[in-house]
Amino acid sequence: MSASIDLTTLDAAKEYLHIDDTDEDALLLTLINAASEAIEHFTGRIFGSAQFTEYHDGGGRRAIVLRHLPVLSVTSVHDDLARAFTAEHLLAADEYTVDAEAAIIRLDAGTFADGRQNVKVICTAGYASVPKDVALACTILVAAQWERAKRRNDGLSGESSAGHSLAYEDGWPAAARRLLAPYVLPEV
Repeated sequence: MSASIDLTTLDAAKEYLHIDDTDEDALLLTLINAASEAIEHFTGRIFGSAQFTEYHDGGGRRAIVLRHLPVLSVTSVHDDLARAFTAEHLLAADEYTVDAEAAIIRLDAGTFADGRQNVKVICTAGYASVPKDVALACTILVAAQWERAKRRNDGLSGESSAGHSLAYEDGWPAAARRLLAPYVLPEV
């Protein structure tokens, strides 16, 4: 799996690391992509904007929570117990309200049918631009990985010959974890 978008730039990483030449560019670009992918995995989010098709149980509820957020736009919402999702089961845009940040679609009146996978939503979600705190977290993670690569220890933080034990860093600087904490989605 590759990241939906690079969460920091080569220029930002080079500035953070005080690198003026282009000798490290290839390595830094690889680390940026790897860190971006790790952050998306860690948070459970896709930060780049993309179109998604989601299917939900209607459950007789007034609202459904989408899996991708924030919602940038909703293309269509169908509620169809037969799951054919034809035009006759398409909800008009004025029949529901979208809470973009929470990724919730609420019916203005009534409830979704009480079925399984009977609600189909096509939406665009993600961020139009990478939030600054996420970009900084990515830059910090890239710098940590770059330092590890330069030490050539693959995260080895300590070893003992007497006890034959090795200790490895997990690769996540505390500052990056703190910056990303508000973006971590709860596991369902």
